[in-house]
Amino acid sequence: MSRSANAIGALQRDAVVSSVSASGSQRREEEETLLDKVLERHVVDPKARRLVSHRGRNKLILYAVLLVIILLIAGLVLFTILAKTRDTVQVDAAWGSYRGSQELVEGGLECYSFLGIPFGNATGGALRFQRPQKAGHWMHQTASGSAPCLQQPVRLGNFSVLDAAEQGSEDCLRLNLWTPSITAKDLSVLLFLHGFQFYYGSNSQDSLRGELLSALGNLVVVVPNYRLGPLGFLSANASEAPGNLALYDQRLALDWTRENVRYFGGDPSRLVLHGYEAGAVSVGYHLLSPLDHWVKSVRSALSWARAAFPSQLLPDAIHSKDVLLGTVSGEGVVLAELYVSRSRINLSELLSAYGVLDAPQLVALYASQWDNRTGTLALAKQILGDVLFSCPVQYLAEQLSSSNNRVHNYVFVHKPSFSAWADPQAAQYEDLDFVFGVPLRRGLGTPEEQALSRRLIQLVAAFAKDGQVLVHCWRSRDRALPRLREGGEWPEFHGLDNDTVEITLNGFSLASVASRAEQCRQIRPHLIY
Repeated sequence: MSRSANAIGALQRDAVVSSVSASGSQRREEEETLLDKVLERHVVDPKARRLVSHRGRNKLILYAVLLVIILLIAGLVLFTILAKTRDTVQVDAAWGSYRGSQELVEGGLECYSFLGIPFGNATGGALRFQRPQKAGHWMHQTASGSAPCLQQPVRLGNFSVLDAAEQGSEDCLRLNLWTPSITAKDLSVLLFLHGFQFYYGSNSQDSLRGELLSALGNLVVVVPNYRLGPLGFLSANASEAPGNLALYDQRLALDWTRENVRYFGGDPSRLVLHGYEAGAVSVGYHLLSPLDHWVKSVRSALSWARAAFPSQLLPDAIHSKDVLLGTVSGEGVVLAELYVSRSRINLSELLSAYGVLDAPQLVALYASQWDNRTGTLALAKQILGDVLFSCPVQYLAEQLSSSNNRVHNYVFVHKPSFSAWADPQAAQYEDLDFVFGVPLRRGLGTPEEQALSRRLIQLVAAFAKDGQVLVHCWRSRDRALPRLREGGEWPEFHGLDNDTVEITLNGFSLASVASRAEQCRQIRPHLIY
């Protein structure tokens, strides 16, 4: 029984092994059959099928290895980028030590940002209505920016100058600085003065972030705050309120820049002043200042400048400067929408408030030349644009060009796709978006608008570096735009018909401004400047 049992057990084991072996063999045959079905469209010979099967497995292994390598490289790159965006740097300068951050912008370009650098002490209490005092030497963490100077909340189109919940601060004399390199020594420096009628604005506006202008233009960009409204301009003709304090704030920011920018890669002898609206007027005041020891090497880039200073002072006061002047096609859009359309303010009263003589007669002059079918709002836009902006820039360009200054003039006519204004013309501040790279940073613009933004950054950078305005000819429908050849220099303004450049989405071309010049000559007797 024992031997018989053992024999039966052995037979059972052999049967199990045979069954397992047969099962495994059957699975292999099924797998090969399945593989044959997959390959049968491409391989006929059985030997070739086995060869392809072997190669296919090798390829799968190779692809898996390559995928792992790619994922590792991508992870390393991402880690490097994140590490760089978190990097902090410290600069020891003449007025203090400042900590900033390093970041990567478009195209992987590096930019260092230093936000909220104090250049003046707080202006409250006993220092209110007094000239600013130089900030003390200290270590400052420049990460969160600075509070705006005291002002009322306001929104103009895309600009929310101040949130309704905040009113600003009297500890606001701070500047933001961006630089592509802290080890360079010869970078041009662009100091930008913000606008908004001397009542509003600050360097904390999102549209005035300078990292793209700095990185793409290879410039040091400086944007300071200054006091506004009565706190910046109230004058009692006494030591208690000497007046024009905002201009002294700006001058102190200029002093800080001259004495400290070399530690941020900039060359203080290559300083360019760039202002917009009220900021452009401020640039003019500084160039008129008898205290010109700190602006001897300044080139001014005035954008949307209002000639708020007496023209008889210009010939002798400003000379041997490189000047870039600009306007937009719809200079009167914002004021007309805000005051005439929304607030229902009488146009003649508004013009009188801005210092226009015989305002009703001026309105009648325009009305006699106007097509009534376009409506009174369109008339208001034209009058306000001419009287307050376009014509003053025309007068300023004529005066400066006759006084040994090299002047370049442009008009920006492209209507942004992301505009907040319904008017088909380009409104105030909309060209500024392109100079500071807003279409690139926010992804708001079309690819063509992003290209235009890069072009304007290059234009400003070229002017800042050597006073030259070089325009690389663009092509529209495979046809070169007229008159501005590839690499050609922007024409100097001499008051002729074809020396103003028109900026459109398709490029730069020479524009005829004879009709505007004639209109400006007609209305000049009504203006006080």
